[in-house]
Amino acid sequence: MTGSGWRWLWTGWALMLLWLGSASAQPRVELSAKPLFGGLSREEATIPLQITLENQGTGVQGALVVSLEGFRTNRRYVYPIELPSGSRKQIIAYPYTSQYVSQAKVTYEVNFRVLKETTIPMIALFDDKELLVAISDEIGGLGFLSQAKMPLPIERFPNSNRAQGRGASSNDGTIVYQPAFTRPEEFPTRAAACVSANAIVLGAGAERLTESQMRSIRAWVMMGGTLIVPGGAGALYLQMPALQAILPVHTIRTEQVASLSGLNSFLLRPAPQGAAIISVGIAKPTARVLAKQGSAPLIAMQPYGLGSVLYLAFSPWDQPLRGYAHNGPLWQEMMKSLPRMDPAQIQSMVLLSQSNDNWWQNDDSWRWGGGMPQRFSSKREFRVPGVGTVMFVLLAYFLLVVPINFFALKKLRAMDWAWGTVPAIALIFVFILYQVGAGIYKQGQATDTQASLVMIAGEREAYAFASTLFFFPRAGGYELRFDRAELVESGTQGGFSSEMQDSSLETLEGDPILIPDFRVRNLSYQWMRYARAVELPQTIDADLALTADKQVKGKIVNRLPYDLENVSLNIEGRRFNLNRIGRGQTLSVNLSTENGEVITANSGRVEQGPVVAAAFADTARATFPYAILQATAEGPNLSPQLDVTGEVNQNAQYHCFIFVKRP
Repeated sequence: MTGSGWRWLWTGWALMLLWLGSASAQPRVELSAKPLFGGLSREEATIPLQITLENQGTGVQGALVVSLEGFRTNRRYVYPIELPSGSRKQIIAYPYTSQYVSQAKVTYEVNFRVLKETTIPMIALFDDKELLVAISDEIGGLGFLSQAKMPLPIERFPNSNRAQGRGASSNDGTIVYQPAFTRPEEFPTRAAACVSANAIVLGAGAERLTESQMRSIRAWVMMGGTLIVPGGAGALYLQMPALQAILPVHTIRTEQVASLSGLNSFLLRPAPQGAAIISVGIAKPTARVLAKQGSAPLIAMQPYGLGSVLYLAFSPWDQPLRGYAHNGPLWQEMMKSLPRMDPAQIQSMVLLSQSNDNWWQNDDSWRWGGGMPQRFSSKREFRVPGVGTVMFVLLAYFLLVVPINFFALKKLRAMDWAWGTVPAIALIFVFILYQVGAGIYKQGQATDTQASLVMIAGEREAYAFASTLFFFPRAGGYELRFDRAELVESGTQGGFSSEMQDSSLETLEGDPILIPDFRVRNLSYQWMRYARAVELPQTIDADLALTADKQVKGKIVNRLPYDLENVSLNIEGRRFNLNRIGRGQTLSVNLSTENGEVITANSGRVEQGPVVAAAFADTARATFPYAILQATAEGPNLSPQLDVTGEVNQNAQYHCFIFVKRP
């Protein structure tokens, strides 16, 4: 081989080594994703996705992006994630699905370059199925639920496809529960991620749930979910203080019984044979006991917000219930006793009503008293120039430019001056038109916020469904900040149109959720809909009792740092107007249920906002010892933060729905 050939050979080897070195220096990212809860979700609800990232190459700083694309939908959720060499990270993403989205695309991007991607199909939960999520180390044991048909609670779904028997895979008037299983470590920390589930069951290992996970479960129950808490030998979670506070029983101990004979009278079928280990407790005054084993509650329930907690002294996974021939009828009876409200529908209807969407409404108002709200309207007032004014200015301009200017210049024999007079006249009239319409552009940044807070008397934790209407006088990019938000979605209201249109949106996920560059046009309205947990500075204490002669007696103490206006009390299917309770004030209550306004299907619309609590008052009163306090307030401040220079004109109204337990 000649000297030239050796040089080419060594050059080739060097280039190959350089290529191999650069290839080994590149990040090698692996990505996998799976939907939690079996991939099932309601339309217009959050579906949690568990995403795992691994990097066996060099370290890299990038972003995990979950994209939803469909008709009228272009939504991106961005999670900044650094992947050092040899790292493995796992997160739960929370995309919000709609009827127009069939799949989610998950990518890991570095400088807008996709290193890895995968897709996940979205499976809609049919209206004749309800999702039951079991949090347990055990998988299985609840398959019989998918065969146990239960009556469709029509009264819960006013004016919807579900109520009319449309949109479901079957319309025989029944539903079944579809069980899904998740390990405690995989359970979401956002209540909004659980709204597709109608029921959650705790099982062995649930004691490993973190404080944030338990907080999300309590908020989900407050939104209308049913938490099922079994007892038995492995029910270590019964010792969790966060759970004990909402259980219908207290002072729980474990004992062995010869049989579950207490199920005979409840089920009207033979009880399961064999000994059982049960968790024996004492029923709280607000509990409703469905079945007893001797004097101890075997099955008991208690309301919590819009939802309920169902306590089972036995475990459905242990003998003698495991493999019990009548498990289906047993669960039918237990679930039939619950006010099975749909968290996803509650969230969807409240947010849609705040966002000017009234697809669900007809001339009959809403069925359960109080009606649904007036539309959320802007407080901005514009002085738009009238048609007559604009026409007069244009006519004056035309007359001045053409005939008057022409004859004046002709008389002065200075037609060449037209090159200067015409532009001058045009500038003068542009200034006049600007002055006429300047009031519109002088409007400052403004926000109008409306929120519905669901809370429990005596507690400082609440949950809010909120909408904010932004007014942007000038086009540009703005940064929006949503503190403690679990869900942020948008719509666009252009000009003075009342129709909602979905828009493109990209959020930087975390706490807070950020919209770093929200692009808008001149004089535009933008709706933002969001749900969030709320930590109140104080609470409302209430001590009410219903006497044998139908008298409501007690007191209500407003410890919040703001006044309560438009206060009403819903109890025993009646509404009482209490007017106002100032901050720090105590209101004594002494009412007769015979004198209150009867809550009926045609109680009329209420102009003070979404009547979440009143909507269910008539249903809840039949089974639960509950009073519902309803009021408006000027706080707490839940409005998103807008990063702009200058003052932002803020207007807000908060509708509080306080659930009061009463013996």
